[in-house]
Amino acid sequence: MWRTQNGWFFRPNFADDKPPFLRERTECAHTFVTRASYAGDVRRTWRAEVVATAVTLALALVVATVGIVAEPAAARTPFSTCGTSPLTPSYLAEWNGRADAGDVGISVSDVTTGCTFGSHDDQTFLSASVAKLQIMGAVLLTLQDSSDQVSSYLDGLLTEMIEYSDNAAATELVSWLGGLGQLQVLGERLDLVDTNNIWAADWGSTLTTPADQTKLMTELLVRGGPLTAPSRLIARSYLGGVASDQRWGVGAIQGAGLHALVKNGWWLNEPGGNGIAFAWRLNSVGLIEADDGRAWSIAILGNGWKDESDEHFIDELAQHIADVLRLKRTTTTVPLPAPTTVRGALQHLDPIRLLDTRDLPKSGIASGGIVAIDVRRGGVVPVAVALNLTAVNPKDAGFLTVYPSQVSRPETSNLNIVPGRTVANFAVTPVGSDGTIRVYTYGRTDLIVDLVGQWLSTGDTPVAAGRFRPVAPTRVLDTRSQLGAVRAGATRSVKVAGQGEVPLSASAVAVSVTVTAATADGFWTVWGSNTPQPTTSNVNVRQGDTIANTTIVTPGSDGNVQIYSQSGGQVIVDVVGWYTGSDAAPGVDGLLAPLAAPVRLVDSRSAIGSDRLSLLPTVLQIGTGTGFVGNFTWIAPGSVGFVTVWPSGRSQPITSVANPDPRIGSAFANALVMGVGDQFGINVSSSIPVDWLIDVSAVFT
Repeated sequence: MWRTQNGWFFRPNFADDKPPFLRERTECAHTFVTRASYAGDVRRTWRAEVVATAVTLALALVVATVGIVAEPAAARTPFSTCGTSPLTPSYLAEWNGRADAGDVGISVSDVTTGCTFGSHDDQTFLSASVAKLQIMGAVLLTLQDSSDQVSSYLDGLLTEMIEYSDNAAATELVSWLGGLGQLQVLGERLDLVDTNNIWAADWGSTLTTPADQTKLMTELLVRGGPLTAPSRLIARSYLGGVASDQRWGVGAIQGAGLHALVKNGWWLNEPGGNGIAFAWRLNSVGLIEADDGRAWSIAILGNGWKDESDEHFIDELAQHIADVLRLKRTTTTVPLPAPTTVRGALQHLDPIRLLDTRDLPKSGIASGGIVAIDVRRGGVVPVAVALNLTAVNPKDAGFLTVYPSQVSRPETSNLNIVPGRTVANFAVTPVGSDGTIRVYTYGRTDLIVDLVGQWLSTGDTPVAAGRFRPVAPTRVLDTRSQLGAVRAGATRSVKVAGQGEVPLSASAVAVSVTVTAATADGFWTVWGSNTPQPTTSNVNVRQGDTIANTTIVTPGSDGNVQIYSQSGGQVIVDVVGWYTGSDAAPGVDGLLAPLAAPVRLVDSRSAIGSDRLSLLPTVLQIGTGTGFVGNFTWIAPGSVGFVTVWPSGRSQPITSVANPDPRIGSAFANALVMGVGDQFGINVSSSIPVDWLIDVSAVFT
């Protein structure tokens, strides 16, 4: 039952206060400390030299200028301000019910956002060997305050205490500090409000909470507290060397691109202690870091386990937390149906109004109504069309679906409506062989349909113009940091071609336009600089809104497009792709290949294609083409956030495609026109947990 390594703590009033293996470990620790100053132990001498060099160089730079100045500790942000906790009551009840004679406390802190959440995270538990984190922090803080280096003596003790969880080394370090009072000093400077070291008989019987432990781990390893960056680097060096059999619990969270720094602890109650004879307390605290820069501090503290083998339960719990929080990057293959055999090249059009139900004798479309629209120009049946859909003053909550004639209505949507809110969205749909499309309306509303582009059949002939070229989403305008807000009634010019990956000869550019901090209710319109302003709108907002829409626009000869604001506010423009001009070499790549009808690839509500979105990107592999057109819809967000979609295999851009906001409604859609990356994949990431849909209507060859 006993182990030589794993951070358990044993009360010294047992008949034999140190089992033989512990005495051996203690002797080894003291032997190491004695020989650490000699060159014989190459690994540990190297460690001491590296630590000393890092501290000397880093502290010399700091002290030479302004002295050692501690960075302010970051405040914990309640998860209620970030969204609904993914650790639901039913989920937590299941796990707490498996704690045989006690409780489980969980705390998780998203280091990237500051959001924190958990269960019993303010309940006090015995620290056991997770107290060694605070001991290490106190040692480093003491050295930092006196501008001293980590000596080989201290390096030896810290190595044994952290990497092998040696208790004798921890006791000797507490003695070097001058007692448990120094642990309390560190706790006060970290604002660990529920960690108490004053009344403890020894370091293992100090009291702490899961919330304090996640904060301690974050401040020790990630961001500014009393410890400076050089001191945090040293702390990382010890936790990075923790022995493999010490990596249970939070350390069991594994996955592509994830790395764990972990410290665990055991405690065995003396017979009859707290009414539980020989009951174990198992604690695990860790920092999980992703390759993309995100990080989570996790603490799991437990009372009343039957034996030390229940560490496997802690492993399982940690892995389930990772699954619930979507810490692990997931890759889902959701192959599309084969597209039709027809191919088309884009011909961008100045907006042509196809329908405005406000002009009909009986205004509006009844819920469940289907409208047929002829989209032929000059009798030519296009392969597909690009539309701007605007629902005006809806009477009900619902959605609109656009699809080709001569097929059954698909289970997809293009526009979500709420009563009284005028809203627009871009849509691409295949066209029936009779040259018509259908619009299904679930919910009463007036509807405006504008034709802004068509893909004309190319047959088997290579063509020059109208072929799609995806780019990594690129921000070309953000008035929050460039030029300032656009006032109501004003027009702003932005260059979208003739820079970056988009040539001046582009026949059209696909852009995502986001309006934020709207100063009044109104609309925004986007058009090329060489043409008159159209009477259509691309984004419709209410005061204070943040709303995005995608569109295709032909830039002027100067590469610019114009943006008119009726409402006033800030505007952001991201370029997601462009279409070749007449000067391009003829080819068949980048042509539009429509599906027979739009299809739904993802519905996280039903676990179709993926689960809920989170910060860690979901990789969605669609299996064909160089890009696709479709629709992204967010569902029932708990707070305000943003969603980013970009080709897999590329770095995450600063752009966004949607802005979940419960004040706008329970669902909201934005069109997607974008390229795919490695293995025909896209990455999708959300700043908040949120359900989502993706519908696809066509791919690019």
